[in-house]
Amino acid sequence: MSAIQHSNAPLNTPQHVLMVRPLAFRPNEQTAHDNTFQHALPLTQTEQNALAKQALAEFDTMVKVLDANDITVSVFDAIDKNTPDAVFPNNWLSTHPCGMLVTYPMFCENRRAERRNDIVNYLESHFQVTQHIDLSECEKEGLFAEGTGAMVIDHAHKLAYVCLSQRANQQAIEKACSAIKVTPVFFNAFNKEGVLRFITPM
Repeated sequence: MSAIQHSNAPLNTPQHVLMVRPLAFRPNEQTAHDNTFQHALPLTQTEQNALAKQALAEFDTMVKVLDANDITVSVFDAIDKNTPDAVFPNNWLSTHPCGMLVTYPMFCENRRAERRNDIVNYLESHFQVTQHIDLSECEKEGLFAEGTGAMVIDHAHKLAYVCLSQRANQQAIEKACSAIKVTPVFFNAFNKEGVLRFITPM
């Protein structure tokens, strides 16, 4: 889900959100190998189909709940079966009260395929987008900053808390934070054995 901030709306209380309905939802095999929060699920085809069906039902229920609470929802259907994480557009896209739209560099190839011109064009046509900053070119340099999946933003204090990883390279994050005018606060995370939770980029 990606919140669409209107210039006259209080921070953190969006009146409009953008959501992408999942298609063939499943664990993402490309992100699982270097993220210790993910675990392989040996699913049969029947189990995988049931999981995808459940994800769709939960998605549609959430849309109804938001609508019932006077939050407008713009829904797009995922269009590629090879993008199981398309339901999380906040990783490749963010919008800001000043009218800025930012698109981000993604680590895994199938997550890069989530970026869609039709969604960007929709936002530019229906909202007052004054500036589109595209950071996806950083991918060519091996630099990644996966949006608000990588940055926890404290809007009140204009800070972004960032755990360094392959999905949050310091150089790319600094570019993103400069664009959205927040100061990054970097740290590493370890599990109880003292092992890095994520592979930290060099």
